[in-house]
Amino acid sequence: VVQRDDVAVLGVAALLGADAYRQIAVLAAPADRDLPLHEALHALNESLEERVAQRTAELHDVIAGLESFNRSVSHDLRGPLGGIAGVSRLARQALDRGDVAAASRFLDAVASQADASAQLVAALLALARVSDVDLAPQALDLEPFVRDTLEQMRLAQPPGARLPVTLKPLPRVTADPDLLRQVYVNLVGNALKFSGEAASPQIELGACEQDGEQVLYVRDNGVGFDAERAQGLFEPFRRLHGGQRFQGSGVGLSIVKRIVERHGGRVWAQSQPDAGATFFFSLGCR
Repeated sequence: VVQRDDVAVLGVAALLGADAYRQIAVLAAPADRDLPLHEALHALNESLEERVAQRTAELHDVIAGLESFNRSVSHDLRGPLGGIAGVSRLARQALDRGDVAAASRFLDAVASQADASAQLVAALLALARVSDVDLAPQALDLEPFVRDTLEQMRLAQPPGARLPVTLKPLPRVTADPDLLRQVYVNLVGNALKFSGEAASPQIELGACEQDGEQVLYVRDNGVGFDAERAQGLFEPFRRLHGGQRFQGSGVGLSIVKRIVERHGGRVWAQSQPDAGATFFFSLGCR
């Protein structure tokens, strides 16, 4: 028999949604008669508050992603597309006057701009997929996992190329292996790019403890950056060094940030100009 108060509570839960209905129905079932109704409501309220907070955080991420996409379309993508249109007209004019050599140069420029646009679109899709993929965490022995990741990166390099990476002892962690591999690929790739001008590039991967928290890091001896601008590194399509000196879409570190935060962790960086950089991240794994 369902009491009047139970009917009222179940009615409220039904308005809140199917999940809430199921939770309060279980709490109000005969097996739980020893649990006072106000405790059941309190438990439900805490659960709903946590769910709302999580959804709000997800919504903020979506809005930030849309804003980044708008910036990209208005600047990074519109520029190459406008260049393709302009240079294509110049190529046609060159062909009309019989200047095949000039037309060929213009068409090479069109191809280059088209490649840049394709890379940018691919980066946008990669950033979106990180937020959509289901998290599948598992226990990982990080040292062999990272060695395997580095070997895959080495095989993607030109023949004879080496990765100047030193591997320090690494712990066991709980993480989604596919997403964590992206973290290391992006951070190590970033370190390779920005230490490429060093006389002897050096990259170190390791772990440490900070304030009782297990922290992983990737350190390089590259060009570094102003510490005051560190937070902007993780915003999509932000390039502290500009796109001419160092090529890239400006999305890699944004992907790292989203993956780490999806694991319940955080990511940050320390650096000084011309003194290398260290990227730290933790894995809370929700």
